[in-house]
Amino acid sequence: MKIKLLSVSLLALALAVGCQEDEKGEKLSPLNVEEHKANLESSGINVVDKFNDMADMEAIHVANDFMGLMGATSSTEGDVVAVAEVVGSLSEGSGTAVNLKATTVDDQSFGQTFTEETGIYTYNFDSQDWDVETSDDQITYHFPTKGSTTNNATLSVTNFSYSTTSNSDYAVSELLESVDVSMAVEGAELCLFSFNASYDADGIPTSVSESLSLGKYVLSTSVSCSSSKVVFGQSFEFDGANIISSHFENRGDIDYSSYVGGSETGEFDPYSENIPDYTNVWVAVDNLKLEGVFDWNGFQNSGSKINEEDVATEQAMMETLAELINKNASLKLKYNDSNEIIALGEAFAASFTDDYGTEYWDVDFRVKFSDGSYMDDSLFGEEDFTDLMTSVNELMTEMETNYGSAN
Repeated sequence: MKIKLLSVSLLALALAVGCQEDEKGEKLSPLNVEEHKANLESSGINVVDKFNDMADMEAIHVANDFMGLMGATSSTEGDVVAVAEVVGSLSEGSGTAVNLKATTVDDQSFGQTFTEETGIYTYNFDSQDWDVETSDDQITYHFPTKGSTTNNATLSVTNFSYSTTSNSDYAVSELLESVDVSMAVEGAELCLFSFNASYDADGIPTSVSESLSLGKYVLSTSVSCSSSKVVFGQSFEFDGANIISSHFENRGDIDYSSYVGGSETGEFDPYSENIPDYTNVWVAVDNLKLEGVFDWNGFQNSGSKINEEDVATEQAMMETLAELINKNASLKLKYNDSNEIIALGEAFAASFTDDYGTEYWDVDFRVKFSDGSYMDDSLFGEEDFTDLMTSVNELMTEMETNYGSAN
């Protein structure tokens, strides 16, 4: 058996289970198992409820008003329009928020695009077009919202800067360093997107931060990178309360040459390059957090000592893999606010049957409560799942009605 294959299999664990170093003073929650299960069952509905404000947001209506004006006038369509499109598309689902950077930062000349579009544009009700005032450092539109007889809204791009790189691995030589995009009505800010980044000599980001505030919703992302550690974090909150957040950290020998042509195939392979020594990931949904740590070095060292004769069968191989994971991983399910432990996670070997009726063995994961019981699919009853789907359907119907997308 090739131990490398075991390492690759663990990628699912590193991405699917939350991991973080144990914190001092953590303790088991005083709640009993039934109380834990009741809290787990309600988390999905709690998350859906936090999206209720998104069903009828002023920012989305204003963005759509702006797009309507842009479509009816002769103004060029650039980065400001792209931002408005993304805000407006939130009526199709909150997931489109993460596309904002992709629309404002594409494979074009940032400097040329910004320079060509700089100016202060004011909607002229008589000509039904834009009056333009020269500006060197901003792209700003003053425009009316639907039904208004004055230019009561503003959409603006400011704080724009970029640097250049000679790294031939990049499709473009310009690297965006900062930009702010804001939208306000009657002076009250409805939307703010901020992006900031720094780069090393190879043009590799050493730090990146971006934040999208939309009413009471805030989506934040941060990335930091060094020769020994890469850290990624993201959070999505409503009025200061967590909807979903995550953290990913890899420690090891991280060198630029390893990412570009570092392996024999010319493609990046973190396992053959022995880059990860340690992985730290956690994921928090509502008030539930799954976390732990995984020691890649310990896993590989233990795996290298396995006799192939001891894992000659599929069952034996999966049992060994589960044992290696449990030996080198610390998995815990906690309450996000109190850090109290709900249950401990573990890997185990299990048999499954495919669509053709063939039995096979694989590694599965579960969490174990203090009374020895396990969390499985039966934890979430049909009644609770029905309540969740009802909440989702009601929210989608309200959004379709409010944003005029219903047929």
